[in-house]
Amino acid sequence: MKRIKYSNGSLVSKFNSIVDFETNVRGNQNFQSVESRATAQLPSRLGNTRFTYSRYRDTNEQKGIGRGFEHEFRSGVTVGLTRNKKKFGGDFTQLRISKPL
Repeated sequence: MKRIKYSNGSLVSKFNSIVDFETNVRGNQNFQSVESRATAQLPSRLGNTRFTYSRYRDTNEQKGIGRGFEHEFRSGVTVGLTRNKKKFGGDFTQLRISKPL
């Protein structure tokens, strides 16, 4: 496990280059927020696959959960699906397909 600490309040932990955990804490006397993110990257014969899960919460009662999936094929084509669920502002779903020129 390799741990790197940044001066702006975030902490990153890596486990065997497969799973990354990142926590970002910010605030002052009037506002505090915490964002946590976990990313897992799984190489395979067909390409690379990445899963992402994140949570956000602050003192203004804003909170949200995000989930994502991305697969990059050996041909360079990338397919990704992201879903964010927020307490205020509704849900957001995105499908991305990209190919390098």
